[in-house]
Amino acid sequence: MFSSGYGENRIPNHINDTAIGEIAVFTTRFPNESEENRRIIGFFEIGNISGHTTKETTRVHADQGTQIRLPIFIVKELYFWAYYRNRNSILCEWGAHLFRYLDDGTIHRILYDISSTIKDLAQRDKINALILRKFGNAVPPPAIGVLDEALPERIIQTNKYGSGGEGPDHLELKLYVAQHPELIGLPRNSEHKVEHSFLSGDCVDILFTTPNGRKVVVEIETTTPMPGAHQVIKYRSLAAAQNNLSLDSNMIEGVLVAWSINNTVKAFCDFYEIEYYEIKPT
Repeated sequence: MFSSGYGENRIPNHINDTAIGEIAVFTTRFPNESEENRRIIGFFEIGNISGHTTKETTRVHADQGTQIRLPIFIVKELYFWAYYRNRNSILCEWGAHLFRYLDDGTIHRILYDISSTIKDLAQRDKINALILRKFGNAVPPPAIGVLDEALPERIIQTNKYGSGGEGPDHLELKLYVAQHPELIGLPRNSEHKVEHSFLSGDCVDILFTTPNGRKVVVEIETTTPMPGAHQVIKYRSLAAAQNNLSLDSNMIEGVLVAWSINNTVKAFCDFYEIEYYEIKPT
């Protein structure tokens, strides 16, 4: 249960615009931190509402199966103001208001980003089930907050590349290919997203969208391409699912890029219909 607290003269404060089935998001600031550093610490789906009178909402009760308290390593990266902005201000100001009312798109984005970074499989399954029930297979809209970056990319990269992070050679090749789609046979005006994440928590190095809407997942390797070839198969399937397409759709393609690719890896790619390119920036 969450109570909205009391105002002047011990009169309960009321949450007016909510309903059973809505998502309640909890935020906090760490000691001595400014308002712009407000973090998201957890959420639940509202299972019941009670009030001071039948017309005044004062307390919301959690659906017991949807309570999530986030681990500290995610909390430290999950800034509330990356997802929210006040109606008439670009400042991170909480003011005297006790609540912020988030639209469905914002809730979808927050849940998606949490799912993309959380390591606990049970919690991830719980969040993904909630997303599927609330939003189906729809792609979440981008964050619209005051701060520039919503998705905690550093967490995603740690999950993908290990505690040492991404190496400079890998990063150089990834950015080089992202900026030059023609090197892998794509139109120059193809749009790209570096480190595109999926609902599963997986993250592909580059996702290109061509002018005709084709999705191309690109996995970057330097000297050891076989693991990347296997990952392309996974990312190609995830991209199909994310875009509500069949697994054999010709609107989804997979590409492997490495400094060099031996004949064994080439044969593997040919068998699984993966395009491959040997590229090394000079």
